[in-house]
Parts: sequence; structure tokens; C-alpha cells
Amino acid sequence: GLIRSALDRQEAEQQRETAFLQLSELLNHYPGLVCYVAGDDPITFCEGLLLEELESTSRDLVGKKLERVTEAYGPQKEGAVASWRESGTAILEIRGRFVACSVSEMRDTDGNSGGRICVVQDITDLRKTREELERAIQAAEGANRVKSEFLSRMSHEIRTPINAIIGMNALAQKTQDIGQVRY
Repeated sequence: GLIRSALDRQEAEQQRETAFLQLSELLNHYPGLVCYVAGDDPITFCEGLLLEELESTSRDLVGKKLERVTEAYGPQKEGAVASWRESGTAILEIRGRFVACSVSEMRDTDGNSGGRICVVQDITDLRKTREELERAIQAAEGANRVKSEFLSRMSHEIRTPINAIIGMNALAQKTQDIGQVRY
């Protein structure tokens, strides 16, 4: 009984350790960043390829309060961190990169808090693409305005002499004098 119970606990601990190492290895290849926080404690786990992009290691973040992590990377735009605390999401600028952060509460099967998980994705390329698209739209709208102005002017420039020709043609058709018609 007692020995069996100790062996079962030891086996469960080994399985948990194996699962943790597998998860850690999996997250080492994740392009973003995943942090785990137990309650209001400091970060206990942090892995992902984004650490390299941010010139950090998991040791730089583990042991820090989640809310303090952004301060380590410099000042943020006003309201960004407050938005993160209120809604659980924010876009932050970290070392010249834009990242989308999302914090979610984890719950166990009984509904008790199991900590928080923070997922961070680099959206720098998406932001650049969006900015390029906005510039392209503005350029297209400008070109469309120029085209409309040109067509409006050309329409007027063409319509004026054509109206004169049509008017002269109508007068010529009404005139009986052959000499005036030729004129």
C-alpha cells in the first residue's frame, strides 16, 4: 500500500516532467511567445522563437510579474498596458517590433483558476503590409480623382466644338441657298 502509493506518485511526477519537457520543446519552435503565470505570481514558464527576435531569453522573463514585463522593454504608448490589464489584449511596441499580446485565464475542470497564459505574436509584418495597403488605396483614390477631373475637362473641351458643328449642320440643312450650304 504505502510503497505502491509512493511509486505511483513518482511515476505520475515523471509523466508530468516528460509532458512538461515535450511542451517546452514544442513551444521552442512556436513563432510567438507563450508565458504561464500561476495566479498573481511571477512568470514561471516562458518559451517561443519570439524571444530571439526580442533579444531575450526565458531567464529574462521568468520570475518577473507579467504586468512588469512590458516595462523591461521600454515605455509603451499611453493606454496600451492599461488596455492589456482591462481587456486582456493589447498591441505593444517592443524593441522596434509590434506584438499583439493576449492574456487568458486558465480554469481547471472545477472552474477554479489555474493561472494565466499570455500569448504574444509578432505582427510587425502585418502592420507594415496594412500601412502599404493604406498608402496604395490613397494613391489609387488620388489617381481616380485626377482621372475624373481629366475626363470632365476633356468632355467639356470636346463637347463645345461638337455642339458648334452640330449647330452649323442644322443651319445648313435648313438653308435653301446652295452657296451658303457649301460655306
